[in-house]
Amino acid sequence: MSAKNLYLLFSLLIFNLSPKSLIVGSELGLIFHGGYTFSSFKNQKSTAVYLTIINNSRRAVDILSLNTDVAKKAEIHDIIEEGNIVKMKKINKLKIKKGENLFLQPGGKHIMLFGLNKRLEDKEKFLIFFETSNKKNISAEITVIDRTQ
Repeated sequence: MSAKNLYLLFSLLIFNLSPKSLIVGSELGLIFHGGYTFSSFKNQKSTAVYLTIINNSRRAVDILSLNTDVAKKAEIHDIIEEGNIVKMKKINKLKIKKGENLFLQPGGKHIMLFGLNKRLEDKEKFLIFFETSNKKNISAEITVIDRTQ
């Protein structure tokens, strides 16, 4: 078994990813792991999505835009505090440094989906597509988790 194959196998064990996830992510050295959002209620118009992005490449990668079939608009946001007021701020270009693990999580950077096209149900899965600085599109699978549990 080659060193590259051993590394991929090791990554599967460490990050508990499917081989498909590694193939998608390895194209640019990006791996998307643990993507989730919460189930939505009737007439809910927006939701937040969280995941980990791992940059295994030898260079920084910029995420320029993203989209999904489940919403009209998808954006990356950060939480900032101005005075005693907490606000969301849109990030137009997200740079992921080489070797960096970036955690999109509650209270920090996250993905916002605006104009939901449908109600998101527990255990449902959907894709978010990320456009990078070299014009490649990479997808990440997002799992919907029941908000009541």
